[in-house]
Parts: sequence; C-alpha cells; structure tokens
Amino acid sequence: MTRAISGALRAAVHGRRAAALLCAGLVLALVLALTLVLAASGAGDGGFQLNPSGGLAGFGNFTGPGVPADFSGFVGPSSVQVTLLSATLLPIPGFPVPRLVHVGVHPVQEFGDVGEANYWPPRLPPLYPGGAPITMPVAAFHGYRLTPGRHSSLLIFYSFAGSRPGVDYFAAGLRVTYRVGQTDYTGNWYAYGSSCVTTPWNLTLRPRKHCSSAQASRAVAAYTHMAKQG
Repeated sequence: MTRAISGALRAAVHGRRAAALLCAGLVLALVLALTLVLAASGAGDGGFQLNPSGGLAGFGNFTGPGVPADFSGFVGPSSVQVTLLSATLLPIPGFPVPRLVHVGVHPVQEFGDVGEANYWPPRLPPLYPGGAPITMPVAAFHGYRLTPGRHSSLLIFYSFAGSRPGVDYFAAGLRVTYRVGQTDYTGNWYAYGSSCVTTPWNLTLRPRKHCSSAQASRAVAAYTHMAKQG
C-alpha cells in the first residue's frame, strides 16, 4: 500500500500493496507525522528549497531480498540555477539501515506523480492482468541542473535494498549536496521510505509475510522528530 502526502494532504493506494499497512492506526500515525513534517519544511541555503512546503512524501513498500525499493519526493522550485552534486542515505537512528543503491531525478511533467516502485530504473506493476510493467524514466542525479522556472515539479528518486526477509528497512531520505553559483551546500532532504523484505516476492505477487506495524509506527515517530529538527 502506498502512503503519500504531496501538496494538499492526500493518500494514493496501489492495490497490490493494500496489505502494506496492517492497521488503520498506522495510517493515522503516518498522516499525523507527515503533516508535522510538512509544517516544518522550509527554504534551503542559496535560494533553493530543498524541502519545499507541501512537497514531502512518505511511502511503505514490499520487496525481495536485495531487490531495490524506490521512493520519491519533490524538490524546488528554485529561484537560481542549482547543480545536484551528491547524495547519501539519511538513516533513522535505531532502525534497520538499508543500502543505498541508486539516486535519480524525474520531471513530473513527463510521466506523472509516482511515489514508489521497485527495481531500477523504477518499475511499476502492470495496469491490467497480463500487461507489461511500466518503467519510469529517470535521469542521473550527479550533475543534474535545475533551471529557474523550468522545474516546479521535479522528483528525486532514491533506491535502497535490504537483505533479511521479515525485516523492515527504513530511511528518512537523503543528505544532499548541491551547488549554487560557486558555493556548495549540504542539507537533509526528507522523504520517508520503508520496505518490508519478504519472500517469495515479485512485482505482482501479494506478499504473505508482513513486518511489524508497531516498529513502523515507531519509525514514523522518529522520522517526524528528525524532520522537525531540520
């Protein structure tokens, strides 16, 4: 099940992940947590909004051992030209840390607002039985330039992998370094992601084993605290 907030408060649900949240209380916890995060987001350094107001997202996913789980969130808009330089995983202290495997960018105008996927490039399940998976076009993160007035709806996709079945892996987003003019800045880009590693698994198979909903609820609370601190 997809859990998302982007712009106005909303939730987008993918049928194949309808079991990703195990109780209504966890849904409520995520909504309340991310609402606080949205209120805390603000302008970044150098005239660039790394965490634009209303542009954060939170997602829960399932994946197989070592298979990338992909998550996204918005950046910008920018009043100046920005060059993205590097990114490292932003873990949630005290929770299982996955391995960052990919980072890319996606102009929303080309494909639409999609929050989470699997594999890399990000792949979505078929829209109908027997159909082909949908692959998201992503550009390289390193060296990507955001031009003023052209990137009001830009997504960063990051992809991580976990190895142990039955374990839910968590990330708060990325630690991003970018350049404005001749100056480099580094800041936290918040886009919560969690992925329950399960087996057997494939892109269309409904998983049979779930991870701890109590742990996920605690991770959301910890994430909210991190984002409020900036």
